[in-house]
Amino acid sequence: MIKNQSKYHPLIEDIDQLCCDLEVEDAHMLSESVKEQLNEHDSYLTLHDLEKLKPVFINDNMKQYYGFEDNTFREIDYFYYFLTFHPSTYYQLIDSVVHFKKGGHDYLKLEYKLKNARGRYEKFLGVTKSFFVEGKATYALSLLRKSTDDRHGTDEKELSKRELEIIMKLCKGATATAISEQLHISPGTVRVHVKNIYRKLGINNSKALLVMFKEFL
Repeated sequence: MIKNQSKYHPLIEDIDQLCCDLEVEDAHMLSESVKEQLNEHDSYLTLHDLEKLKPVFINDNMKQYYGFEDNTFREIDYFYYFLTFHPSTYYQLIDSVVHFKKGGHDYLKLEYKLKNARGRYEKFLGVTKSFFVEGKATYALSLLRKSTDDRHGTDEKELSKRELEIIMKLCKGATATAISEQLHISPGTVRVHVKNIYRKLGINNSKALLVMFKEFL
């Protein structure tokens, strides 16, 4: 176990140094000087708003990796994690939510599988550290680096944009009939999509789907 955790030590040292260099208060987490410092760093960085459980800023390295146009996100950009994470690692989103709901103390250390601008997945190691204001975690910074044992490749378990759209509607209580009317497809097609969604996520029912996605709606 100790050997397995040692791979995170260089990342922990780097994120500690970076957070120390930033030395900013909550109100200035998105200042131009902070953005500049994050963009100058050679790792892949994401800043998260813990109150909304949403990303608010990615540095230039992360932006170029994903092929995104902007470093910042609008309120409607709820699909960030699901468009960039491999479906087989969605459980890590739940681990992250649990970590921060417990207070966000200590480091969150995870392995990731992220999709690049060419549509291929790559493995990363990541460490996330919280920023505290009056004893409460308000923002968190994730520092990622590509794993040395990465293997490239596409995967049949990748969720399509249509499937993501159906997931959001299902989690908001829509029936197959309602979804078919909204998307102008047949109820049978909706059911096929739902079946594929369950298979890709390794779940068997809508309750499990809601548990997985409810924190991000």
